[in-house]
Amino acid sequence: GTPAYMSPEQARGEGRGMDRRTDVYSLGATLYDLLAGGPPFEDSQLAQVLMKVLDEVPKPLRERDAGIPQALELVVAKCLNKEPAQRYATALALAEDLDRFLLQQRVVARRLSVGYRLRYFARRNRALTGSMLALLLSVLCFVGYGVRTAIVAARNDARARRQTVLAQRMGQAVKDLEWRMRSVYLVPLHDTEAEKAEVRARMARLRDELQEAGEGGAGLQHYALGRGHLTLHEFDAAYRELMQAQALGVREPELDYALGRVLGEKYRRALDAARRSGDTSFFQARKQELEQTYLVPARLYLSRSRGQQAIPTSYLEGLIDFYHERYDAALLHADFAARGATWLYEAPQLAGDVYLAQALSARDAGDEKQAEKAFVRAVASYERAAEIGRSDPMIYEALAEVWVRREEGEVLLGRDPSASLEHALAAAAQANAAARTESAGYTKKAFAYYFAAQFAQQHGGSDAEVQRLYRAQAASGAQALVYQPTDAFAHEVTGMAYLRLAEQLGEKATAVGNELAQSRSHLKEAIRLNPTFPWAYNDYGLALGVAAEEAKRQGHDARALLREAIEMTEKASVLDARYVIAFTNTSLLAQELAASEQLHGESPMGNLDKAIVWAERALQIHAQHPLAHGNASAALLAKSAHLLALRQDGREPAWAAVAHLQAIGRMDPTMPLVHAELARAYLLLAQHEARLGNDAAALLDRAGQQVASCLRLVGGAKDCAALQQLLRAEKRKAGKKIAQPLPKRLTARVHGEEVRRHGDS
Repeated sequence: GTPAYMSPEQARGEGRGMDRRTDVYSLGATLYDLLAGGPPFEDSQLAQVLMKVLDEVPKPLRERDAGIPQALELVVAKCLNKEPAQRYATALALAEDLDRFLLQQRVVARRLSVGYRLRYFARRNRALTGSMLALLLSVLCFVGYGVRTAIVAARNDARARRQTVLAQRMGQAVKDLEWRMRSVYLVPLHDTEAEKAEVRARMARLRDELQEAGEGGAGLQHYALGRGHLTLHEFDAAYRELMQAQALGVREPELDYALGRVLGEKYRRALDAARRSGDTSFFQARKQELEQTYLVPARLYLSRSRGQQAIPTSYLEGLIDFYHERYDAALLHADFAARGATWLYEAPQLAGDVYLAQALSARDAGDEKQAEKAFVRAVASYERAAEIGRSDPMIYEALAEVWVRREEGEVLLGRDPSASLEHALAAAAQANAAARTESAGYTKKAFAYYFAAQFAQQHGGSDAEVQRLYRAQAASGAQALVYQPTDAFAHEVTGMAYLRLAEQLGEKATAVGNELAQSRSHLKEAIRLNPTFPWAYNDYGLALGVAAEEAKRQGHDARALLREAIEMTEKASVLDARYVIAFTNTSLLAQELAASEQLHGESPMGNLDKAIVWAERALQIHAQHPLAHGNASAALLAKSAHLLALRQDGREPAWAAVAHLQAIGRMDPTMPLVHAELARAYLLLAQHEARLGNDAAALLDRAGQQVASCLRLVGGAKDCAALQQLLRAEKRKAGKKIAQPLPKRLTARVHGEEVRRHGDS
């Protein structure tokens, strides 16, 4: 109640008109005193002080002290505005603007416009203003042009009033939409589809109302609808509406914030898609493209949105830091936002996003230990977010993604992923519970089953268990496609499940026509939906390769299938020039085509040479890749055997095969198949020497040493025993030519060997 710090409405005794803005005035008067050394109004007479509070504008701070920053003068002036509506709405808003000043950011407070000052003067000096207007109108009566100008001005003023009313209605509509969905997300976990349908109905009514408003309403319509789609997590639709609003002249910090959020989410989702589309090299190249497309403009929009009052400043700064990959600063801002606004579950969710990004970066750098720490923190952050936003499906989708990534790492390290699988399935089920008709949760389940099946297949799981997991993967992918038929990743993961089933069943001589048809159908559709999807091309090539094997078992010509398969794996390597598995698969398929050509009386040499080239290209990328060495050796030995059959010199490719096999042996000297293949290579070289009339004893001795090593490692294995018999026969014949079978391929089941989902091969 001290007069010098009293607001005008308080001085007038308007008890009902006082609210938090009255306190903001008194806070501003106190700050004025602290900065200027005295209150805004001073007089020896109490009544005079009150009159000044009512009628006079306080002397600007910089006129009292030129050293006071202009931004601070604007903040104080906004607090001391005579009209409550022109002040800060709350003390929190004042505090946040002072934070901006302290952080050397642009403050919300602005200098009053000339128009506002004139209107204020007119209200305070009605008699003088009336006289001036009367004089002006008298003059205009004699000037026709002036009359016309006045009419135009009146129309413009009416249009401006309509725009103001529209803007107010639009602002209230946006708040209603956003808080409606926030209230839905804050209640216990349930299917939100009914509430979302209600919000969409409200948006439709809003669209109709704004269209009826006529001229000037379109930009506001698109803005309101964009914000509505954003709160529904419909980011593509939100982006289209918000960009339309911007094009139609809407210029608000809140629009910039919304566009920054939308582009940031589009970047995050596109980045996740890139990680699920190809190997590390493909991902890194795609990431650079996505940064320019989404991340750079997202940063710009969020920076421009500083000053908006829809969300806490600390959360906005955390988003900006996150998108600049300033992860430590982003975590600090997220924590500050969470402490200051306990309802804002997006703050711990942002922390989870940061930790997940750190985990994936660490894994890409080969630091699995650091990645695991970050994964644990990401889980904790998302679980905190889920304690508040209990029905927001995006939280559970992110949590499921963390568990799937952890499961992937465990499989790569040879650890049992069962616990992570259960957590991933639980989080995916929660995502499905919150958004029953959306596909993301089901797709996460499919990938979770994929890694579990891989581990079971690689570590002695029973055929029944492996098949159960692949069938669960296929069922989850199919469920995702019920709700989102155009999800390329759902098609791909479903197609891979059927492909693995076909491989499993085919090894037992079970008919796999249905599984192969399903696999090819889904993988082909994944390619159609996403023509730049390297893994889909590679997997489709593998599916065609398995179909070719099935055709051969049934006595059919498989050459057309194999040619199409090679075309697909080659396409994968064009899209990702460092995709080693695609190169090795092309090499294997070319060898199979060569064998089929030979069966049909054609020369296999062209495709054998092609197989060698593709294996060598893989080794240029990864010199220690055992599958690439294995494919190279198999193709070279097949070429050498064919030259022997043609009575031509095939020693050079055979010795090259020996070099590749020795390279594998240096990596793993305990691999029996390497010793078996080396024995075959030396026997083949001995046959070449015998055909040329040369002494082959030394080569036969080498073959014997390799057979002995093979038997020592695996005992009475059939391959080793057969080689032993073959060696004895060769020695008995003392240089006579014997029938040399084509060598077994070291990579005879390379289709199922690659570990390449969600990461490096």
